[in-house]
Parts: sequence; structure tokens; C-alpha cells
Amino acid sequence: MSRQKVLTDFEAKKSLGALYTGGHVEWRGGLIFTTLSGAINLVKEGSVIHSIEEEEDPALVFTTLLENDTITLVAGHKSGLMRQYAIREVDEWKPEVVKTFRSIHTGPIAIMKMGILAGSKLLATGGADGTLKIWDLDHQ
Repeated sequence: MSRQKVLTDFEAKKSLGALYTGGHVEWRGGLIFTTLSGAINLVKEGSVIHSIEEEEDPALVFTTLLENDTITLVAGHKSGLMRQYAIREVDEWKPEVVKTFRSIHTGPIAIMKMGILAGSKLLATGGADGTLKIWDLDHQ
């Protein structure tokens, strides 16, 4: 019986900076979406390719939905604003703001999820105020 050689020296092929500091993570269309200090990072192949960040209005929560060749991302910000982005490979995954609207929760948004029902893109938000809101993003 022969002995297997044990490797003891390893060489780093790639070093990554901070991508994530806790909170929500989603994987859609080959991209990983993470939160980092109030920003939402779009990560592809281990590197941040875009960051959605507003220094004075950090994102607290987000959700994504893949539909055809477009990823829809909705972010809930500390100020109560919500922003909807379209993210497409043909645009080099650069997030484009589709619309901005104000949450009608009386406190911060704690959770959000998106789905399609009867052909409409719906967003459900749960607020720290204990309420649940349903938004029709196609007709908002």
C-alpha cells in the first residue's frame, strides 16, 4: 500500500475583500447579492462588480426576482424610501433605477419578498410596526 503525499504549501490564487457583514443574501442569475454596511453588493465570480450605496440613506433590506433576462431588485432604505432597480447582463449588470416610492409603514421595513401572481410583479413588505403591505410593482 502506497502512502499519499500530503501537501503543506499552498499558494493563494485570489484574495477577496469584505463582501458581507451579516444580514440578507440572495443568489439570482449567476450573481450573489449581499449587504455590507448599508450597501448592497452585486458579486460575480468572487468580486464585487457593482455596489448600490447611498451614504446618507443606507439600505436596510432588499429582495430580488429573476424574470426572463432581468433581475428586479427592490431595496428598502432607512428613510422609508423604496427603490426598484432593473439589472441586466446586456447592461454589464449595472443597476438602473426604475422607480422610487415611499413606504407607508410607520417604522422601518423588517422584511420583503417579491413574486409573480396572475402576471403581476408583487412585493410584500413587513414593517417593524407589525403591518404587512402588498405592492403591485407593475401598477405602482
